[in-house]
Amino acid sequence: MCSSDLSLLAGQHPLLVIYNGDSNYGAAISNVVTVTVQQQQQGTLVLSGFTVTPSTIVGGYSPQGVVSLTGNAPSGGAVVSLSSNNTQFVQVPLTVTVTPGYNNRAFPITTFFTSGTVGATITATYNGTMYGASLTVLPVAVSGATFYPSTVTAGDSARLTIYLTGPAPAGAIVTLTSSNPSVLQVPATVPLTTGATSVSVTGTTLAVGSQTSVTVTANYNLSSAQGSLTVVPAPPLTVNTFNFSPNTVTGGTQATGQEI
Repeated sequence: MCSSDLSLLAGQHPLLVIYNGDSNYGAAISNVVTVTVQQQQQGTLVLSGFTVTPSTIVGGYSPQGVVSLTGNAPSGGAVVSLSSNNTQFVQVPLTVTVTPGYNNRAFPITTFFTSGTVGATITATYNGTMYGASLTVLPVAVSGATFYPSTVTAGDSARLTIYLTGPAPAGAIVTLTSSNPSVLQVPATVPLTTGATSVSVTGTTLAVGSQTSVTVTANYNLSSAQGSLTVVPAPPLTVNTFNFSPNTVTGGTQATGQEI
């Protein structure tokens, strides 16, 4: 039997005996090798994973979800079903399609403002397989308060910027308190523009006899931050001396003065 005959048989029989002896086919068969030929069935395409990044985020921001398959999506794509168990704060599209020839697909997740920390589980389902990922949504909070410049002269205005951890919801208001209103006065409340992550306000400084430090506390949604300002005394007024020549004139006559 020639090698071409063997290749034909290998395609027809799952088990065959192939001669492994002398190249002279007329010689006695001295050694045989048993070869098993198996037909591999194509595996079923299923989900291999699902992730959400980041897994903790401030409400109003959009994390990213990624679904992964065990192989490349077929022609027409692979449609993965999505769901959230807390649609009040976390929403996902009903489905996401993995592009043909690719094995993963990213999609945006929508989160909403919350007054406290909330959680949600997002589930991805495809072809009988299911993966879940957890997402924690945090409330927007004050992250910092800074004066610039941090030192001003009494009588000058002072600019304070308040920073948030995320976009402000509609109607958000920051309250301000000065530790020494006789030195620095600030508005009691500051409205925030929807979606803003910071807001600036101007304070008024008053006269001081010596260098004085003042702290302003910004409060919002059970969170707070402090900014410090140093107010220095204004320089004293000085009176310059002038020499007039002549030093005696008749009313209505012009006299010239020179600073000494």
